[in-house]
Amino acid sequence: MDLIVATFRALANPVRLRLLLLVHSEPGITVHALAERAKILDHAASRHLKVLAEYRLVHTAASGRYVECFPAREGSTSNAFLRDVQRLLRRLLGGEDLNRTPSKVCDLVEASERTWDAVFAALMKQFTAYTHLRRLMMVRHLALHRPCGMADLVSGIGMSEDACRRHLDKLERRYLARQAGRGGDWELIKADHRTMRGILLGIVLDGLDVQ
Repeated sequence: MDLIVATFRALANPVRLRLLLLVHSEPGITVHALAERAKILDHAASRHLKVLAEYRLVHTAASGRYVECFPAREGSTSNAFLRDVQRLLRRLLGGEDLNRTPSKVCDLVEASERTWDAVFAALMKQFTAYTHLRRLMMVRHLALHRPCGMADLVSGIGMSEDACRRHLDKLERRYLARQAGRGGDWELIKADHRTMRGILLGIVLDGLDVQ
């Protein structure tokens, strides 16, 4: 679970998402060019890339006095969860479709508002559903025991009812959990696997060995 939390924390950052877009659009781009395009300092770009590389989300290689950046290499990790995330990033940001636009990348944003900034904001909202260990435990519990009452959640996860309600609220606002009427049981919302919300949830549940 810790790896899932840490990976989504690394991704839930607008600067890193911008860097990932640039790297996937221009494989081999240098750190200096990345920094210029993202309008950040070179050392800041290096710091963000180091975080992404830690979770095999980018690959960097020295080339003379420059450092070039590439999308994650196939086979760069044996971890199934990280491989799924790598595939997701290639699908979202990869350059196979030369006419790729935000509207082709993410269904979380209304068509009239689909800019890259809007897409990144929508993605980060979904990523942050999985950036807390207790929330991830809650997703797993709801997937295994649905529908589930508040008392079962509190005892099953080992947190206070107040904390449980706070985390449920975050999941509910991301359309990942819902309550059956006032005071009713809670359940995980299984989104269509073709939607971004469904794809992300599927990756997480696979990573938790729950399907």
